[in-house]
Amino acid sequence: MVDWAWGLCLCLTAIITVTAQQTGQHSDWPRWCGTVYQPRYPHFDPGGQTLPPTPAPGAPLLHVQSQPRYSLYLDSEQYDEFIVNAGMSKTPSVNTTGGLFRFPLTLLKPALSPIRVVIYGAPKNGTPTFFTVATTLLYLLYKPTGSVTRIDNLHGCLYFSSSLINPTFAPFFPYGFYASHDNFLRLNDTSVIDAYSALGFNAMTPLTTFDDSSYIVTYLSTSAQRRLLRFMYSLREGYKNLSYVRANILAAHDAPAGLFAYWSADEPDGWQEEPFLSPQQAYGTIRAVDPYRPVSCNATYGECVCDNCEGTVWDVTVVFNPQSFHGEGYWLGDPSVEESLIMVSLAVNDGAKGVISWVWPTSEVLAVAHGRSAGMLAGNEVVGFVVVDAAGWAVAGKMLVSVVNGGYVDIEGGVTVLVPNATIIESTPWGSVRWKLEAGKLSVPLLPALATNLVIMDLGG
Repeated sequence: MVDWAWGLCLCLTAIITVTAQQTGQHSDWPRWCGTVYQPRYPHFDPGGQTLPPTPAPGAPLLHVQSQPRYSLYLDSEQYDEFIVNAGMSKTPSVNTTGGLFRFPLTLLKPALSPIRVVIYGAPKNGTPTFFTVATTLLYLLYKPTGSVTRIDNLHGCLYFSSSLINPTFAPFFPYGFYASHDNFLRLNDTSVIDAYSALGFNAMTPLTTFDDSSYIVTYLSTSAQRRLLRFMYSLREGYKNLSYVRANILAAHDAPAGLFAYWSADEPDGWQEEPFLSPQQAYGTIRAVDPYRPVSCNATYGECVCDNCEGTVWDVTVVFNPQSFHGEGYWLGDPSVEESLIMVSLAVNDGAKGVISWVWPTSEVLAVAHGRSAGMLAGNEVVGFVVVDAAGWAVAGKMLVSVVNGGYVDIEGGVTVLVPNATIIESTPWGSVRWKLEAGKLSVPLLPALATNLVIMDLGG
């Protein structure tokens, strides 16, 4: 077995961008959120998809990927970690995913431009470098006022800090609604904002701007300390106009407490108009003014659809946008409470790190149901588990369960995994904690920081 050495090389550079691609199939057909949905129009391939590269010949091959653990760091922090995935190799010490490598940030100077990082690996016996892979690191000055949001690139969740709410980064699971301007925000009534928050929601995407609703947006910006309601600022109405984008970011980016992200393009692939170039230019304009918050481009679970979208140049965390409306000449009725909660639960099980429904105001029963769900999923009791990952597989009367604490602090108070029909613990092939199996629940009183555990159990009947 070859023993490998890993190293880092850092230099200043700009982010490399993707080449713009075009679509153009049936661009004259009417759309809703970029989607041709009316029944008189047939299904069609809109074109413009991004495709994986052609596989290189030969084997075994090594595919190395890397990125910082978090989307940004502040100069008040001492260390960074780089995630390295080195897969598809027959060399056991290299064939790994999610490897973390610590790096002292004190060797760097904060900068508004991303720092280019080159990671290299080579056998320790002194042979020439085997591979290099490049990534970027955003290392910013500490922000004493306002808010900062970053993405955990290992787990996909958000971490939020605010000078008024909590000056240290804490897990944040946004749960709320896109909020209508015509039917809600234009009333300029702050009591309806408070009533929305009182239902349990901790996030909102106002479908308005400072120009149209300065009083309400300012209220959202300044009163988050009391209501713990954060908001994502929408630029979808004018993201192709870079002057519009810049003016709005200048108005929004100094929000004292509540701003957690920007929303730029709305399903850009469906509109058939430079789906990559325009959002990319908007992204660059936003980040030039405000690098302290991520930018969303619906490259997640779209509120309508984003055909095969994957995050490339945009900041991406998985936010689910379920239906909570009807009408528009097409949707016959609201989903039921049961359907709504099932959609949310399935999305969370599938890795969603936030829920923003379309659209507020919704029906009273859905408002109450989603409010209760928000209070649970976004509450302190649950949101801390964004760093815990569990999965299970059942084969031939046995079940393998993997439980990982990806955080840097011990989880006290117990961790429990439901394991229906499990009867006894057969073995613990990995991990040092002592698990207990009782009444279909696998539990441990304390899960240490950065702990990895594998447990095999017998299944009854």
